[in-house]
Amino acid sequence: MTPAKKKPASGARKSASSGRKPATGGRNSAPRKPSGARAASASRGRKSAPSSRTRATAPSRSAASPATAEVQAPARSLRVGTLRPAAGAMRERKRRGLGTASGLGGTSGRGHKGQRARKSGNSPRWFEGGQMPIQRRLPKRGFTNTQRVPHQVVNVVSLTRFSAGEAVNRETLKAKRLIDRSDLPVKILGSGDVTVALQVSVDRISTSARQKIEAAGGTVTLPEVRTHRPRGVKKERSKPNE
Repeated sequence: MTPAKKKPASGARKSASSGRKPATGGRNSAPRKPSGARAASASRGRKSAPSSRTRATAPSRSAASPATAEVQAPARSLRVGTLRPAAGAMRERKRRGLGTASGLGGTSGRGHKGQRARKSGNSPRWFEGGQMPIQRRLPKRGFTNTQRVPHQVVNVVSLTRFSAGEAVNRETLKAKRLIDRSDLPVKILGSGDVTVALQVSVDRISTSARQKIEAAGGTVTLPEVRTHRPRGVKKERSKPNE
């Protein structure tokens, strides 16, 4: 009977199977120094190569020639073809019926059936569901005169700002800040009293105001009344001299 062979140790088996020499040094071991010509060439390379920490100096702008200077882009001229709306002034149109992912697909924001879901289902603003609308419920009375001419009103008591013998017209009334505009007609009313004689020349005046101004020694001048030609009466034309 043959004797049993002894199994080699685990460390010896691994080293033998791999065929590599075990490492002599660990992590804390000193690095190997290059020797001979390799060390000399490495030292020469370190001296000749510039340091990576030093920054490359950029050429100054004054030293740059005009040929190498950057050419600025010309300013954009304002023309009809270059007009654009301001940022945020325009909004994109809502595109409906392009699927459910758009948020307005399927019924396109109109809902399911009903009057407002139809093609012509939108009713006007005054529509009240079929009941009598308010513009028909309210009574109608009178009319609006489209040919009314607004007058600027001045009372007789306000004419005390003028001195005796002074003229009262649109320009002087505006200078005294009694009216706002000089292109609108002025009417004087009889509220108050006047004690100085004034030369009043306005567009219209009430009867009581005229009596008070004339009683104080003043005068009232009104523009000539325009008379309209009756309908059916031909306009008189002057014949040229023969």
